[in-house]
Amino acid sequence: MLWIALRVFGIFALIYLTYNTFSDFSYVGWLLNTEFVLNSPAGAGKILLGLLLILAWGLLIYATKQAKGLIGTVASLVLFAVIVWFLHTLTLINIDSISELFTWGQGIVAVVLSIGSFWSKLWRRFTGQVAVDDVDTN
Repeated sequence: MLWIALRVFGIFALIYLTYNTFSDFSYVGWLLNTEFVLNSPAGAGKILLGLLLILAWGLLIYATKQAKGLIGTVASLVLFAVIVWFLHTLTLINIDSISELFTWGQGIVAVVLSIGSFWSKLWRRFTGQVAVDDVDTN
């Protein structure tokens, strides 16, 4: 179970290091609040960190798409969005401002990417079936 917690924590960290609705401590906050000088360590750092974030996001999105497919991924996003909306209608959570809505949206994306990143292990544990892709090498 530790591997699940580490993956979930890493995905939440990636999302909130990319854009943080609570503070400017994020990549987007760093880009927007400082001057960009290309020929400086800060400029090179911004480009390097941006490329690393793009790579990490791409790997997570690819893993989720491979594990659950496009329809499964979209269905998961819709399911969790409807759960948040349902909780809002029960007045258990508040999503009246854009900031709050965006925060819940980030949480939904984190949960869907987390589930996608370890879906094959969950599937194997629930069903006993190992997920294997048949690839023709002719």
